[in-house]
Amino acid sequence: MKKTLIIFSMILALCSCSHNSMGSEETIAVDTGYSSVQMLSATPIVTLSQTTTISETPPKTIAPSQTPFERTNVMNNPKIVIHKSERMLYVYDDDNLCAKFKIALGFAPEGHKQKEGDGKTPEGEYYICTKNDKSNYYLGLAVSYPNIIDAGVGLESGLITQSEYDKIESAINSGKRPPWDTALGGEIVIHGSDASCDWTAGCIAAENSDIDYLWENCHVGTPITITP
Repeated sequence: MKKTLIIFSMILALCSCSHNSMGSEETIAVDTGYSSVQMLSATPIVTLSQTTTISETPPKTIAPSQTPFERTNVMNNPKIVIHKSERMLYVYDDDNLCAKFKIALGFAPEGHKQKEGDGKTPEGEYYICTKNDKSNYYLGLAVSYPNIIDAGVGLESGLITQSEYDKIESAINSGKRPPWDTALGGEIVIHGSDASCDWTAGCIAAENSDIDYLWENCHVGTPITITP
């Protein structure tokens, strides 16, 4: 009987203690980034020292290189194949796959580039027509757009003149950089910076480490095939 009374008394004491604790109100100070907000709570004071901010730009997601095998670093006959729908760039030495990695395209990626400012990435057969080690986006390997087919379509539609067509045709037949100052647009480049989303004006963007690989292994004249 005495043991029962002792246990019962202990339970009452604990309940009384808990009730007194719950009855005391304390203040939480929260820094929301605008002003300090005071709230009543039954818990001790907590101060959030870091300011909460909201950004309109989503955080950058680094796109990892897609390399399930060891890259080949010495190639005799390199060529680049880009599949736009896959957002992937493949590097071959003849028919042997040497590397592949994720890319980003123009802000309007569907369809073939037809004119300056349309935000599209071209489709067709091209080549590296120049290399730029002072690119605003790390390093740049320029694509020989517009090619003769692009120029023919532009001439037929009235976007370019016969003289402009002739200059593009001459440059392509000579393996040089075609004019970039016509209504067809130009300066389409495989360059670095970020491959997490389609953001360029028509260029092909990759991560800098992948551009390093292309820079070291693909020379001026390397064929480029771009498919839908």
